[in-house]
Amino acid sequence: MPRVEAVLVVATFALYAAGFALSLAGLISGREGAYRAGRWAALGGLGAHTLAIAARTVVSGHFPVVTPYENASVGAWSIVLLAFLAPRRLAVYRTAGTGAIALALLILGWSVTEDLTVTPLVASVRSAWLYVHVLFAFLAYAAFSVASGAALAYLVRARRGGPDWLPPLEQLDRVAYLYVVFGFITCAVMIGAGAIWAKDLWGSYWSWDPVETWNLVAWLAYGILIHLRVTYGWRDARFAWFAVLAVLLVVVAYFGVGVVLKGTQHVFTVPTVATVATTR
Repeated sequence: MPRVEAVLVVATFALYAAGFALSLAGLISGREGAYRAGRWAALGGLGAHTLAIAARTVVSGHFPVVTPYENASVGAWSIVLLAFLAPRRLAVYRTAGTGAIALALLILGWSVTEDLTVTPLVASVRSAWLYVHVLFAFLAYAAFSVASGAALAYLVRARRGGPDWLPPLEQLDRVAYLYVVFGFITCAVMIGAGAIWAKDLWGSYWSWDPVETWNLVAWLAYGILIHLRVTYGWRDARFAWFAVLAVLLVVVAYFGVGVVLKGTQHVFTVPTVATVATTR
């Protein structure tokens, strides 16, 4: 890993950790000031994380989507980014911010245990469809993560209450639903773009690769959840529990299959073919 990137990753860890600790302290104590400080620390971490990804992009010559480290790092970044990008009226950071930062920390922590070597993009996977596929994958995974955080916040508040400055239950329920819908749409684009890319790369639109299959299962599960909401009026605790449990399918699709199992053909398990930069 280049030295500049290493420094920025350390800064990202420190700021995300401070953001999580302060936000959690604010939630437990009910002090809005601590929660606000945590939000600003997390925002600083997002800035450092963005610069770290930019540094790796410059050195490698491509957006970092090749190695498990790169995919996990950008995935963690996407979760935090999506938590901050929502309209202010949705109060998404207050809804699921602490959980989003905690999840990003865990994913980023795992990523640095992997091979940190900077590698070029393998010729066989150079395609515009790769970037469409990966972009919408990050958006979908991030949306489902934020939705699960909002749903979990709903369940906790419904049972134990919480500080008055936290969003009401109705807003928590709405945020979880909106992010489930957004994730469902972006996941559909991810699967479609991946199928087109697979046709060029492997000769078929669908090969029942484990990552393909489990992402399809996750997408269908969220489709069922939306159907239950629209058709049968599932809201509140029932919807929240489903949203919390459904995100486990996303975890299986990425970590349980794409990382733990080595039989998948997907890009984040492509072996290193050459080193283009070393730490200086």
